[in-house]
Amino acid sequence: MGIQSKIVSIVGVMILVVILFSTLFISRDVETLSKKLSLEVAEETAQRNGLEVKRLLELALEEAKVLEAAFWQLRNAKVDRKVLDRILHDNTAMNKKLLGSWMLWEPNVYDGQDDKYKGTEGHDHTGRVNSFWHWQDNEIVHEVSIDWQTSGWYQNPKKRMKETLEDPYFYSVSGEELLLISSIQPIVHDERFYGVIGVDLKLEIIQNLVSSLQVLESGYSALVANNGMYVAHPQKNRIGKFIHEFEGETLGLDHLKNLDLSNIKAKYDDVIEASAYHLMVSIDVGNTDSSWVLMVTLPAERILAPAEKIHNEILLTAIFSGALMLLLLTVVVRKLLTPVINMTEILETQFDAKLGIFPQFKIDSNDEFGNLASSFNQMSLEINHSRAQLEQLNIELSVFNEQLEQRVIQKTHKLLESEKMASIGRLITGVSHELNTPVGICVTALSYLQDQLNSDSDATVDEIKQSLTFLSENLNKVSALINSFKLLSVSSSMEEKVTFSCKDLINVTTRSVETQLNVTDIDIDIVGDDASIHSLPTALSQVIHHIVSNSIVHGFQTKSGDFTNARIMISMDISESEVTIECSDNGIGMDEEMTHKIFEAFSTQRLGQGGTGLGMNIVYNIVTQVLSGSIECQSQLGQGTLYRIQFPR
Repeated sequence: MGIQSKIVSIVGVMILVVILFSTLFISRDVETLSKKLSLEVAEETAQRNGLEVKRLLELALEEAKVLEAAFWQLRNAKVDRKVLDRILHDNTAMNKKLLGSWMLWEPNVYDGQDDKYKGTEGHDHTGRVNSFWHWQDNEIVHEVSIDWQTSGWYQNPKKRMKETLEDPYFYSVSGEELLLISSIQPIVHDERFYGVIGVDLKLEIIQNLVSSLQVLESGYSALVANNGMYVAHPQKNRIGKFIHEFEGETLGLDHLKNLDLSNIKAKYDDVIEASAYHLMVSIDVGNTDSSWVLMVTLPAERILAPAEKIHNEILLTAIFSGALMLLLLTVVVRKLLTPVINMTEILETQFDAKLGIFPQFKIDSNDEFGNLASSFNQMSLEINHSRAQLEQLNIELSVFNEQLEQRVIQKTHKLLESEKMASIGRLITGVSHELNTPVGICVTALSYLQDQLNSDSDATVDEIKQSLTFLSENLNKVSALINSFKLLSVSSSMEEKVTFSCKDLINVTTRSVETQLNVTDIDIDIVGDDASIHSLPTALSQVIHHIVSNSIVHGFQTKSGDFTNARIMISMDISESEVTIECSDNGIGMDEEMTHKIFEAFSTQRLGQGGTGLGMNIVYNIVTQVLSGSIECQSQLGQGTLYRIQFPR
């Protein structure tokens, strides 16, 4: 074998070894990264799906809570127990997701007339308030609840004294054994237990929801209750049974809830009959002690497909690059070594062994030395060309890093969107809570009046007046709430911009607040040079009105009901381009938590006591959306509150 062949063989083997190991290391890292990103995307989607299940279960809890609040007021108003049955019937009829609505009161705690109703229609032998209204085919039927002495749906809320999501249980409904999922609100007042009110979700509603929740458009989802029972699963024979009852089921419920994504491994799944990854999402429902698990199963092939594709592309690229480099190496070696062999003797005689200095060749002839010198120059060009290739690879790597950053940004955006949906869910829950109670009381009062008018009742004028008072007060509450909700979505098209005196507008607004609230013992000082601005006077007046009213109503409230030396100061600083208004008071102030969420909807310490918690949210929307400005709040307990508003002049 000649020297050329030896050099080509040795260098070729070295190139192949370097390419092989580089390919293996790069492929392994890329495959790991691709798998990790795929699992993170899948987990994020699974978490979002878990929120859908959580929302369905918590809405049922909220419905039971609304019924409990309404029924307790009816009890205090001494309303006939038949009205409660009518409400349960209507509640079931209005919500197609419910199987039924029910109640069970302790003996003689509702109207003290249990003996009168013993054995009568719609009552059991005890005569207690006991009703279960549920769907049967396309009709709503009534029956009394049974086995309450030993059943968890009654004993567990009684023991816990708080809202309960009961573990799924089998119950006889019109003679048919059904798997029920009950959201229960105990009737507890002054630490005394009066009974329970609950709603039952239709099993098919939960199953349809879970079956529609797919991740990466593949695999399937299953729902496991707090006691380890399957509530939803593509294999219907598992529903109503526990996870440990099936062969090959090695994970317990506690293990499912604490599964770490970083240690997840694929295993064989008998449903899809292939290797799969199992993601677990823990679902904590309301203020209950129940924690359910959404199990998401994904084919391993779907998770690893991007990694395998990248791995194959890298391998093919490496093989092609290695073959091309070997071909180029053979051509170059043959071209370079021919003059080198002829120059070997000259190099040996002129080489300085001590200094390791090779002789320098000048291109001053067309013989072998000239060709060798030209070859050395050509080698320099080849090195520069290799360096350019390396720089190109670095550019491609930078592009890959930028693409990776974009994926991270997109993932972060998706997480923000999930939080936004959860925030919308909290807003809807707050609206429902605030509206349902007064509306329910109005419906009850109206039904009671109709019953009295349609019957030969000897109801007194005082009773009728009391019902009308309930109706009027709660309708006024609903009207006030709806007007506040309308202000939440302020629009920049509410009015046209005009030029007006900022100080005059604030003077007029504060005098209006003093008149409306009958304020005589609070000093309101307005300081700052008067100047005209071109803006929206109605919007600015609403902002000042809400802030001053908030200080008067909330800032100067004490346990004794009075506040000495109460003072509100409004200062203005108007530049050529910007208006700054500071509204401060020396009232009771707020703690750090309340200060941080003061501009959120329903943020109030008096929710349900006459305050809706919408005023400062309206202020924030007007300043940021209508006036195109900004607002901040500074406050400490006992040191008053300051609002700083800035918007274009």
